[in-house]
Amino acid sequence: MASTVNPPRLTLMRYTKLFLRTLSILIAAVCCHAANGQPIQSMAMNDFDGSDYTDRLIVKFRADQTNPTPSKRRQELSVQLEDMSGVRLEFIRDMASGAAVMRLPRQMTVSEATAIAKRISANAAIDYAEADQLAFPTVVPNDPGYALQWHLNDPLGGINAPIAWDISTGSTNMVVAVLDTGITTHPDLQSRILPGYDFVTDVTRANDNDARDDDPSDPGDWINSADKSITQFANCPVRNSNWHGTMVAGAIGAIAQNSVGVTGIDWNARILPVRVLGKCGGFTSDIADGMLWAGGQTVSGIPENPNPAKIINLSLGSKGTCRTTYQRAIDQLVNAGKIVVVSAGNDDLEDDGSLSTCQGIINVGATNRAGSKASYSNFGSKITIAAPGGESGDYVTTYVTTGNTGTTAPAQATYVGTNGTSFAAPTVTGVIALMLAIRPELDLAAVVNILQATARPFPDTTCTAVRCGAGIVDAAAALRLTRDQTIGTSSFLGFADADVGRPNQSVTVKVTNYNSNASTLTAGVSGGSDFSISANACAGVTLLRGANCTIQVRFNPTAAGIRTGTLTIATSAGNFVLALQGTAYPTSALVQRSAGKVGGPLYIARSNDNTLWYTNSGGNSIAKISPEGTLTEYALPTAAADPFDIAVGADGNVWFTELDANRIGRITPSGVITEFQVPTAASQPRGIAAGPDGNIWFTQIAGAKIGRITPSGVITEFTIPWSSAAPRGIAAGPDGNLWFTDSGARVIGRVTPSGSFTSFSIPWSSDNARAIQPGPDGNMWFVESTGNRLGRVTLTGSMTAFALPRAGTAPLGITAGPGNSMWYTGSSASRIGRIDVANGQITEYRMPTAGSAPTGLVSDTAGNLWVTANAANSVIAFANNGSVANLLPPNAKRGVADLDGTGKSPLLLRDSFGQLQVGRLINNEFVFTAAAGPAMDSRLLGIGDFDGDGLSDIAFQNMVQDPVFGDVRSWKTFDQTKSVLWRQVKKVWDVQAIGDLDGDGNTDLVWRYVVSESPDTGVSYIWFSNGQGVSQVRKRGGAPLNWKLLGAFDLNSDGAADMLYVSPDNAIRALMATPNRTCANLSGGVIPGGFVALKLGDFSGRRKGDVLIRNEASGEVRLLQLDAAGLILPNYTGAPDDQNASCTASALTVSQAASAVGTADPTWKLIASGDFNGDGVSDVVWQKTDGTLAVWLMNPSGINPTVITNAGNVSSSSVVLPLQ
Repeated sequence: MASTVNPPRLTLMRYTKLFLRTLSILIAAVCCHAANGQPIQSMAMNDFDGSDYTDRLIVKFRADQTNPTPSKRRQELSVQLEDMSGVRLEFIRDMASGAAVMRLPRQMTVSEATAIAKRISANAAIDYAEADQLAFPTVVPNDPGYALQWHLNDPLGGINAPIAWDISTGSTNMVVAVLDTGITTHPDLQSRILPGYDFVTDVTRANDNDARDDDPSDPGDWINSADKSITQFANCPVRNSNWHGTMVAGAIGAIAQNSVGVTGIDWNARILPVRVLGKCGGFTSDIADGMLWAGGQTVSGIPENPNPAKIINLSLGSKGTCRTTYQRAIDQLVNAGKIVVVSAGNDDLEDDGSLSTCQGIINVGATNRAGSKASYSNFGSKITIAAPGGESGDYVTTYVTTGNTGTTAPAQATYVGTNGTSFAAPTVTGVIALMLAIRPELDLAAVVNILQATARPFPDTTCTAVRCGAGIVDAAAALRLTRDQTIGTSSFLGFADADVGRPNQSVTVKVTNYNSNASTLTAGVSGGSDFSISANACAGVTLLRGANCTIQVRFNPTAAGIRTGTLTIATSAGNFVLALQGTAYPTSALVQRSAGKVGGPLYIARSNDNTLWYTNSGGNSIAKISPEGTLTEYALPTAAADPFDIAVGADGNVWFTELDANRIGRITPSGVITEFQVPTAASQPRGIAAGPDGNIWFTQIAGAKIGRITPSGVITEFTIPWSSAAPRGIAAGPDGNLWFTDSGARVIGRVTPSGSFTSFSIPWSSDNARAIQPGPDGNMWFVESTGNRLGRVTLTGSMTAFALPRAGTAPLGITAGPGNSMWYTGSSASRIGRIDVANGQITEYRMPTAGSAPTGLVSDTAGNLWVTANAANSVIAFANNGSVANLLPPNAKRGVADLDGTGKSPLLLRDSFGQLQVGRLINNEFVFTAAAGPAMDSRLLGIGDFDGDGLSDIAFQNMVQDPVFGDVRSWKTFDQTKSVLWRQVKKVWDVQAIGDLDGDGNTDLVWRYVVSESPDTGVSYIWFSNGQGVSQVRKRGGAPLNWKLLGAFDLNSDGAADMLYVSPDNAIRALMATPNRTCANLSGGVIPGGFVALKLGDFSGRRKGDVLIRNEASGEVRLLQLDAAGLILPNYTGAPDDQNASCTASALTVSQAASAVGTADPTWKLIASGDFNGDGVSDVVWQKTDGTLAVWLMNPSGINPTVITNAGNVSSSSVVLPLQ
C-alpha cells in the first residue's frame, strides 16, 4: 500500500574502524538535531592502528628491592635501567601500582620496545617490564530517538530492554566509570555526570594545555597535517575528533523520559568520566592508573575519588595479548569487589586484545541487528557474552547514541549512529548496572553467571558459544533472575529468517536452576505449527541448584510473514515463558555462483544475446557470464578505477562508469576496453544508461552534472541548474527523456536529449535516493536506501511512496522483471523484493547467504533475475519458473568435476606418499602434476562444487583430531586459504552421494550411518551447503541398507540431484529430491541377469542420467538410460524429516541402449568418470591389473566409444577421488 508517512530525516557521518574501533554515522534526525536544527556535515577518517608504536616502558622492581627516596629516584632508576637495557631511559613518573614509567630514547615499534623490556626483565631485581602501549577507542520511553535504538528492543538483535525496565530502571547510588576520551557537554547526559579526572600525562597528547587535572572534558582528538610533524603523532592519520567518550556514556546512561534525544540503558546510575585517551590514543600506564582511581584505589599525587565506581567500562584497547600492567590493575579491582567490562576489539581476530584477553573481566563481543556476529568483532573462547554493537550503514543498522558536531574542538551536542565493540561493552555495562540496583552485593562471578545463564541463543551459525560467548545479553531475563533467584533462561528467542517449508537449524535454549530447591521441568510450544521442540533434554528432569538442561526449538514456517509463538517452561518454581519470533519468506529457486577471483560485484546489465555484464569493484574489472554460463573477467587499464554502474549501448558495446578514475569505460563484446576522461575533474561519474538518442548518459555526483558520451567517445556535460545537486541513478524513460535521482537536492530530475532540465520535488522527507528505472506501467520507479522505501513518479511528476516491510532493508538497485513487477535489492537485509505495479503489494525473498549485500539486478529474456551479491562475491540467479537447471554453469549442468574452468574433468588422486596429483588428459594420456591438498591423515570424501562458483572443490575429513569425530572441510584444490570448515561427524559414517540436492548451485553431501547397533542405522543425513559451509542438516529415511547407492544425478531436470539405488532384486530405484522431500521406491526396470551396476553419469549427453552395467563373466558393458523428466515435485511444506513420501512409481523409466557399449575385462576396475575431453559427455576411466589406465571417451549415441588403451599408469596404492 502506498504511504505518505514521513520518517525522521537523518544526516550521516561515517568513521572507519581500525583506528577508532568504531565506524560512526552522525545522525541529525528530527528528534536529534544539533542546537541550531541544521543537518550535520559528513566526516571521514583513515584506517590506522597507532598501537604499534611507543616511546615508553613500564618497569616494576620486586617488592624486596629498596626503593630510593623520591629525590634520588629519577637518577638512580635511569642509571640502573640503562645498565640492564643497554639504552638510555628517562624517568617520567610513578604509577599507582608502584611501577615506574620510563621514556625511551626515541619513538619505536612496540616489538622493539618489548625486546628492550625483555632485557630488563631478565634481571632478578625486576618484577616485570613491558612496553607502555597506546590504546584506542573500540569503537519505551518518550525520548523521540528511541525509535532508532533497535539495540534496545529488536526481536533478533535487541536486548529486550522494555521488559527489563518494568523490573528496574536503575539506582542513583550506582556509579559507572567510563574510561575514554573524556566527556562533552550534552543535554541528554549532563545531570547524570559526576566530577571525574583527566589522567593523560603527556601535555601534547592531552591537547588541553596541561597534564593530569580534575577536568575530564574532551577537548577533541583531531589530527591535522601540522600535527604530523610532531613525534607523538607521526604515525597517526589526519582526521577529525570523534567524541568517543560521549558516545559511550550515552549508551549507558542517556537521560530517559525527558522528551529529548535518545535513552540509555540505565536511567538513574551516575556516570564517572575518567579521561585516559587523548590525541592518537592513550598509554597503558595512564589507563591503568585511571582504572585504579575510578575503582577507589589510591593513586600517588591524585586526590582520592569521592565517588568510587562499582562498574568500570573500558571501550578501548590495542592488538596483542594481556599486558601485565593491566592484569595487575584488574586483579586489584576485582579483589575490591569491582566489575570491569571490556570491549573485545574490532579487528575480526580470535582472542586478540591487550585488555580483552586479561583474566577477571567481562569481555564483550558485538552482534548486529540480525543477531549475527558483527563483521568487525573479535571472537574466540575469551569472549564472555555478546551484545549489540551495530554495523556500518545507515541509522537502521548502526548504534544510535549521544555525540557532538565538532570536527576539532567541541561544538553542538547531537546524536550519532555508530558501530563497534565500543558500544557492545557499555550495553552490557548498562544491564549490569540495572542488576546491581536490585542486588548491589553481587560480585564478578555472580554477575557473569546470571548474564550467561540468561543470554539469548544466537539465531544463526555466525556465532556459537565458543566463538562469541554464551549468547546475546538479555536484559529482561537477567533482571528477572537477579530479582527472583529461581530459573535462569532467556526471555525471548529470535530466529534467523527462513523460507516457507525450509526450517532453520534448531536453536538451543539453556535452562539453569538457581533456586535453593530442586526444580522439576516440563516444556511446551504454542503458536501454531511454525515452532516445535525438536529435542528436549529437560523433559521431566529434576535440576539441583546450579544444574542445567537444554531444549532445542525449531522454526519451520508454514506461511510468509512475521511468525510468533511461545515456549513455556513449567517448573516447580513457576512457569517461564519465552516469546518466539521469526520472519518467513516465500520459497524461491535460485543458484549462487562466484563473481570472479576478487570480490566486489556491483551493478549488472544484459546484452541482447543474454550475456550478463557486471562491474567488479574489488577486482577492478569488468566481468561477463555467457549464455552458456562461462565466466570471463577483463582487468581495467587504470588501477583503482572503481568501476561502478554499467549499461549496454545501442552500438552493441558495454559502457561503464569509473567512479575514482573519473572516466567512462567502453568494452566490446570481445573484451577490448577503451577509457574516456571526463572533462570536469573529480566529478565521480556514477550512474549510466543508454539514451533514446543512441548516446550513453551518465551522472556526475560530485560535479553536479549530467554527462553524454557518443559511441565514438565525445563527451558533453550539462550542468544541473539547481543547488545542492548530487545526481546518482539515471535511466531512459518511455517519454524519450532521461530521468535521474538527485539525493542532494532531494528531487527527481529529467533532462531532454538536448540538455533541458526539469526537477520534481520529492514530497516526503527523502533520504538517499539511488537507482531509477522505467516500469511496466509507464512510470519511473526509484529506491531510497536510507529512506527504506520505493518511489513511483509519473511522467508528469506526481509521486507515491511505498514503505518496505522490513526496517533496514537499504534498497540499492531496481529493475522491471517478471510478474508485472518492479524488483529491487535489499542490501543491508540480504533480500530481493518485488512490488506489483498494479496494486503496490510487496513480496520479499531471502538471499542464500546472510550479509551478502545484494546490489544490482537485471532480468533475462526468460524472466529470470540475476543479482550481484557484493559481499559474497557472487552472482545469484532467481529462477522465474521454479527450476534452476537452465541457470547453472555448464559443468554443473553435466554433473562433472571441473577444477580450473577449462570445462574438462581431472583425474584426481593421492599417491602413496600422500601427495595430491591432478591428472589431465593431454594427447590421449593423463599427465599428472602435484597440487596442494589435505594432509595424508585425512580422509578424501570426494569432489563437488561446494561454493557454487562453477569450479570443483575437495571434501575431506580430519581423521586424527579425535577418537570418534573429525572435522569435515571443503578445499579449493589450488588455494589452501579457501578451506571451509563444515562441521564434525563421526568417523564411522560414510559419504553415500555427492550432488546438488536442493538445486541452489552448491554441492551437498549425503551421509549414511551404517553401524548396526545404532538406531540411526541406514538413515541418510543430508548436509546442505550454502556456499560457505553447512547451512542445514536434514534427516531422511534413506533406503534400506541392502540397497546399493550408485550416486546422485538430476534425473528430472528440476535442478536438484536425485539418488539412484539398486535393490537386491536388481531393480533401479530412485529417491527423488526437493529441499524438503524424497520419494522412495521409484522403480523403472531391472538390471539383466549376470550384470552389475557400475556407475551413474551422463554417458550419452542427454542430461537425464545413465547407468553403466557390466556382465561379470564376459565383460560386456551396456548402457541403461533413465528418464524422469515428467516428475516435477512441488515444494513440500510438511515436517523436514518426512521420510519417503509416495510418488508415482511409473515416473522413472529405464531403457537400454540399442547395443552394447563395448567390452571391459572383468578384472578391470572402473575408477573414475567425468568429462575428460570437454565435449559435454561423461567418459570412463578403467584401471587394469598392472595399473595401466584405459579411457572410454563416450559420445551422444551411448555406444562405440573412442577407446584409449594406454592413457598412463597409476599405482594400485594410489587413492582415486570419486568425481561428482
